[in-house]
Amino acid sequence: MRTRSKKRPRVDRADPPAPETPGAGVVDAVDAPVPVPVPADALRLVLERFDRLEDELRKSRAEHLETRRTLAELVRSIRPTFDVNEQVASLVFAHVRDVRSRLALAQVSTTWHKASKQASSLPKSLDFSGIPVTDWDTLCYGGCSQEVAYVLGFNGVLDLPDAHFHALLEQAGADLSDRKVQGVIGNFYDNADRDEKALKWYHLGARLGDSHCEYSIGDNYRNGYGVEINLDT
Repeated sequence: MRTRSKKRPRVDRADPPAPETPGAGVVDAVDAPVPVPVPADALRLVLERFDRLEDELRKSRAEHLETRRTLAELVRSIRPTFDVNEQVASLVFAHVRDVRSRLALAQVSTTWHKASKQASSLPKSLDFSGIPVTDWDTLCYGGCSQEVAYVLGFNGVLDLPDAHFHALLEQAGADLSDRKVQGVIGNFYDNADRDEKALKWYHLGARLGDSHCEYSIGDNYRNGYGVEINLDT
């Protein structure tokens, strides 16, 4: 005979409680602004600093405006002037290559004219553009073109380095390999009592068959100009 088992009493299961969220109900410290108390003394110092900077800026602007007014008055009072000494004028000429401009400047005053005649006022090169070129074939010995005469007319031109002097002559239209030009240059040295240089140029012309250079060489040997007197030569 089967015996029935006794029924166990039913027990209702309750759901486990949900885990609590960390920090729930607490205001995030990052998001919440934390008031920082500013001492009254610190605020007063900041305001005083701003006041000082504003005063300095105001003074700086005033000084700037005053400087501008002073410069404007100075500019109005300045007038272009050519009233300079000969040394300054010579320095100006040393930077002027155009011969026409040099000739115009030489007419400004006596000081500029004197400066224009000094070899120290010569630049490294000259520009003769716009000046008619003289035909050397129309000249006799002892004369030269107006361009070459301009170069030879400088006081102390023979004291320039030979390379500079010769370059200026070539820029003036002189062909230094031409016997007639060589005779003219020889004459120029001769008249300046530069006998050795004169003989050098006379010999150059004489080698090309120039009779004037040949005669000048003989005259120098006869009179002892730059050489010992030698009538046989």
